[in-house]
Amino acid sequence: MSVHYRPTNEQSTSYITDAGKATNHILINTKPPHEHQQDLRIQANAGMIALQNVGATVLITGGHHRKVAVLDRRVIYEGSLNILSQNDSCEIMRRIESSALATDMIQFLKVTRFVNS
Repeated sequence: MSVHYRPTNEQSTSYITDAGKATNHILINTKPPHEHQQDLRIQANAGMIALQNVGATVLITGGHHRKVAVLDRRVIYEGSLNILSQNDSCEIMRRIESSALATDMIQFLKVTRFVNS
C-alpha cells in the first residue's frame, strides 16, 4: 500500500481498488471528516468511499489522533501520516507484518467485532 495517498487522483483510487482486491479485509479507523481542515474534508470523504467500495471497513471515531490500518489480521500500517487525507506531506507510515501484533492492535483498538475471523 502506498504511503502517499491522494484519493482525488485516479491512480491512487485505482491503487486502493487493487489493494482491496488483493486482500481479504481492510480495517481503517479514522476521525470524522468534519474534524479535518476544510481543504482536506473532500479528500477524506473520497478516500473513505474508495475504501468502502472495495469492501474495507471504515470506522469513524472522534477524540483520537490515530493513523492505523490493519490488513488481513497480519499487516499494520501506523505512523503520523494521515492515511485518508495526505497531500504532499513529509509524515511517515510504517508497515509491520505480524499476525500477533495485528491481533494485539485489533484488541487495543477494541475493534474485534468489526474484523472478519
